[in-house]
Amino acid sequence: MKRWLGSLALALAAAGAAALAAPAVLPGSPARAADPGSERRGIEVTGEAVVEARPDAARITVGVQRQAATAAAAYAEAARAMNAVVAALRGKGIDQDSLRTATLALHPEYDWNREKERQELRGYRALTSVTATTRNLDQVGSLIDAAVAAGANTVDGVEFLVWEQERALGDALQRAVDNARAKAGQVAGRLGVQVGAPLEVVVLDEGATPPPVLVRAEAAVPAGAGASMPVLPGTSRLEVRVRVVFGIQ
Repeated sequence: MKRWLGSLALALAAAGAAALAAPAVLPGSPARAADPGSERRGIEVTGEAVVEARPDAARITVGVQRQAATAAAAYAEAARAMNAVVAALRGKGIDQDSLRTATLALHPEYDWNREKERQELRGYRALTSVTATTRNLDQVGSLIDAAVAAGANTVDGVEFLVWEQERALGDALQRAVDNARAKAGQVAGRLGVQVGAPLEVVVLDEGATPPPVLVRAEAAVPAGAGASMPVLPGTSRLEVRVRVVFGIQ
């Protein structure tokens, strides 16, 4: 993100900061051009901007659940199934660095005995899941298919990502500053004053809000269930908000 912080300085210069060098700005940290203890007059506004970007990466989460009479048996069965799932994903071109264990759990399961009014141990359930990240969006559906065919019986979601988002965020940042400048100009016009140089700037938040495609399957997914699952990436929204205090003349 540091690579596009310089665009903020350019935007502030365009906003009328010729008389005052634009200070460095870090997200969440105010950049003050005047002594905080000094008296000053200004117009405080919030600028907002949203740009849309097409996702260029995806992260899927698939897993296995196995039940058995003993904890060791359930754990071993889940391990065998997950090894097969990982091998299938690797076979589709997913490298080791793009795979990460997301969940690993083992717990007992009980049934309620009405006659004895107590819980009785039914067995054990082991569950584990792994996330796989790919830059090839056309591959997402086939990755899920391969995982299910290899033994995965849970699909916990697909998250689409904007991997290279610095340029889009820089554009949104400049638009947010322009929006703040326009708001300050409207207020100043009504008050009969002119907008001066920015006195304080805070980047309130920035980042992507991708539309995740959730393909949840809490129950078992039968192997060979049918046609390949369609997975559509859509677009992601990149949002930036800045708070700016402009001096007045």
